[in-house]
Amino acid sequence: MTDWTIFKLAGCLVVLPLAALAGVNVNVSGSAYVDFMGTDTADARQNSLSGLTPELALKLDVDATDELAVSVRACLGCHGVTLDRFHVEWTPTPAFNVQVGRITVPFGDFTQRYDTSAHRAASKPLIYEMGRMVFGRQNQMNLGVTPTPYGDTGALVYGQVWLGKLVQLWYGAYVVGGFKGENDLDWASMYQSYFNDNNRIPSGGARVVLTYSAEVPGAVLKDVSLGVSGMGGGYDRAHTRNTFAFAADLSARIGPITARAEVALRRTDINPNLPGYRLEVIDPWIEKSGFYVELEHALFDRVLLGYRFDGLQRAGVPLPGADPRLQPVTLLLRYTQAVQVNIITGLFAKGSYEYWLPSPFGSAHVFHLGLGGVF
Repeated sequence: MTDWTIFKLAGCLVVLPLAALAGVNVNVSGSAYVDFMGTDTADARQNSLSGLTPELALKLDVDATDELAVSVRACLGCHGVTLDRFHVEWTPTPAFNVQVGRITVPFGDFTQRYDTSAHRAASKPLIYEMGRMVFGRQNQMNLGVTPTPYGDTGALVYGQVWLGKLVQLWYGAYVVGGFKGENDLDWASMYQSYFNDNNRIPSGGARVVLTYSAEVPGAVLKDVSLGVSGMGGGYDRAHTRNTFAFAADLSARIGPITARAEVALRRTDINPNLPGYRLEVIDPWIEKSGFYVELEHALFDRVLLGYRFDGLQRAGVPLPGADPRLQPVTLLLRYTQAVQVNIITGLFAKGSYEYWLPSPFGSAHVFHLGLGGVF
């Protein structure tokens, strides 16, 4: 933990109790989860964060007035300690609200469910995975389309309106510092202590979600949501190379089953003039694309089951220093079976089995055992 992060956290711990004493509404919540990841393949074990990995979050919300609030979320995970959210929020009407500070960027459906207590599997979909991704190191697949949580410095305007009695439209548009890197994205730099923009020119994006909610008691189709997201901007210090991303998602509750599907794609410019490419550079860009399909349902009152099939493809010339197994087109596919047992209110256990199908990196059997809680 850096001195700057300690300073910010200490400031929160001092200011918020004073706010509570002054009569301001303060809400404290959080989650803690410890996961053990094991695999039968030495190569997969060396190229992932196998073993014990913590995932802790502390959330503080302060309602200064009916329309003005401050929200803070500190996170400890595979990236160390960081603040993925620290913003002031103005909410004058449901249709128009503003967040300013370090915001959670609304890209894709999984943005709303990235906390480990909000999804059944121990890992995240490949297009959003971070430390628990096998073969995801920078010289291999270099993670997915965008990791979650994706916190960035900027401003978000959002709201929701009803189109009739059953259909709701949610929108969000934002301006943020954007991704960082020089020749492909450097995800570690997104979690450094000083969250300033590396090229001083903001990036931007938007998300729109259309939701149908059934009000008929006993209806088989309870609700359906369709979302579309997009973002783009320069990512290098000289602002000569850009990256653009797009995602579309569909979710539905059908009887006792919740079904979700999502696709995402990102194209990132690279520098074709650098030395060290082992293949001829034909297209000066890298394209990451992927998908996931998942189902979840309750088996008993305290037992939840989840099933997921997902994939991630990297298309583009291997960069200088890349793993020799990386190909111009490299595809990872994975099947996941997950179970979550709610032991008591706020305390749960997770178990997952993952089969990583054969790829240029080989295949792998991966299992997760974890224990977590929320308050």
